[in-house]
Amino acid sequence: MDLHLHYDPEVDIAMLSFETGRARSKEHSWGLIDRSPDDEHLMGFEIWGASKILPTEMVAALPTAEMPDGDTTPTEDTAGLHLHYDPEVDIALISFEDGRAIGTRYPWGLVERHPDDSHLMGFEIWEASKILPAEMVAALPIAGKPHGVAA
Repeated sequence: MDLHLHYDPEVDIAMLSFETGRARSKEHSWGLIDRSPDDEHLMGFEIWGASKILPTEMVAALPTAEMPDGDTTPTEDTAGLHLHYDPEVDIALISFEDGRAIGTRYPWGLVERHPDDSHLMGFEIWEASKILPAEMVAALPIAGKPHGVAA
């Protein structure tokens, strides 16, 4: 499994791919949700018009496609990958690795970076149902429930 994250400013597309392999994509007005054809678990998002949909600081935190190795986080080990949505507090967590992180606070949530080299470790999105497209929130596993289809 490989974790690929990047933003391409030329076409304004953000890719959050949590693993590679065969995927079944479902198109929405804002982009694609990729799921495993075998068990329907979430494999990633492709967000079209990302600068209009996602918070500015979230887009800016993603490596750009022009950067060398910009489409891959420093680790390809997805053992620390945590994706979930907690409807009780309306928070989405998209965390790419475990470990100590320094969070920079914005009105919409946190951008979490590694304290030693500042690489991106994840996002915590408050009021996720107001910030992210509804289908994206619904695709995230519900906190405390087995991974798979959230809704």
